Amino acid sequence: MLLEDLLVIDAATIYPRFDRGGNLFSLDVIDGATIKPLIGDDGRAPEPPDPAYQQVL
Repeated sequence: MLLEDLLVIDAATIYPRFDRGGNLFSLDVIDGATIKPLIGDDGRAPEPPDPAYQQVL
């Protein structure tokens, strides 16, 4: 699925999941067609810690 999203829609998306200790637990593949980039007031991607992407189902 990841390779197909990369080659077809150029939107390969991986979501890292962490355990309670902060260690990496798993990497989940998410459908890249459901991810929407967020734009700030200046027309650019927002600076951290503001979110830059949103999943729209």
